[in-house]
Amino acid sequence: EMKEFLEYELTQHPPSLFKDGMKRKGQKSDLGKIIIESVRVVKFDGKHTVIDGGHLLFSGEDWPKGSTFDCICQSYLKQIDKLQMNITVVFDGYDTSSMSTKSHEQQRRSSGSASKTYLFDGSMKLQVSKKAFLNNYENNKRFIDLLKTHLACHGFSVIQAQSGADYHIAKKCFDISKENSVWCNAVDTDILIMLVEMASSSSNNIYFGKNHSCCHNIVELKDALPPKMLGLILIIHALSDNDTTSAFYKKGKKSIFNLIMNNCEHFDYLRSLSRSDCSKKEVASIVEMFIIDLYKGKLKGAENLDYLRYELYIRLVSKTKLTSDFDLAVLPPTSCAAKQHAFRAFHTLQQWKGVHLDPCEW
Repeated sequence: EMKEFLEYELTQHPPSLFKDGMKRKGQKSDLGKIIIESVRVVKFDGKHTVIDGGHLLFSGEDWPKGSTFDCICQSYLKQIDKLQMNITVVFDGYDTSSMSTKSHEQQRRSSGSASKTYLFDGSMKLQVSKKAFLNNYENNKRFIDLLKTHLACHGFSVIQAQSGADYHIAKKCFDISKENSVWCNAVDTDILIMLVEMASSSSNNIYFGKNHSCCHNIVELKDALPPKMLGLILIIHALSDNDTTSAFYKKGKKSIFNLIMNNCEHFDYLRSLSRSDCSKKEVASIVEMFIIDLYKGKLKGAENLDYLRYELYIRLVSKTKLTSDFDLAVLPPTSCAAKQHAFRAFHTLQQWKGVHLDPCEW
């Protein structure tokens, strides 16, 4: 009877993937640390940079209360002017009328210490902290529109994506690198992994980091990776915690990387997810196989996720005190929940590769 019950999540949201109604967050930067930890730091001497607009907004000091929004925008112009480079700034999109898989993450960021929504123009004075102001979804969107105007008037190139900016940042870096060296002024792990996975030997003039005097050459980062892991890094990242997909409860990036690294030949089946023509049935089957491998440990004969959930439940309950509550989050997701996670991860992966898939179809 319990076996049948465990074919369902028994909660409103899959607890292995969600917490308090929001997708679980891990330490996605752990994968970035693995990539850069053994590679030398270098100085960028070129004249072109692509700036992650989100990084630009949230980095630096707090805005002085009482400053007008025009003055705040001018402070960003001064900050960028100091670089003395050809600048392109790329912002996330905040179009609430369109379907975006990143909307959930944007709303999660806005759910913290966010201020009320302000209807403001450049002459209005700031009354709250920078963090509280920008944590409000509508305020963030409206301020980006104002800053874009200031940047464009100052002669800087500005791009705003329809949803997530990461792919557009990476693409702009590759476009510039065909003729010039370029520094990607960013810290986001999603962008770093995209650049590393998509780089070729001719991409030797792309650099990444928050400081041009202390950054990393993308090709050197790629060359430092174990050859057998090339092509799998982006897939690992798509499957396990990023701005659009959930983390697995207590299954961090580092442990997943090591699991695959230690048995690369077995996990070769994941490479099929790189194909844009993968059917939904294939995607669901591949990701279910991956989640089984992630959770099964020394258990043998796991036919599917629902069977594995029951077997793990029996094993874990036998070790749990009668007075203790059982945490369903320690079990893998059901086959049905895993299928939805698979579709979202596949859509994210293809989006990073520049393939547009209708999010409503996935």
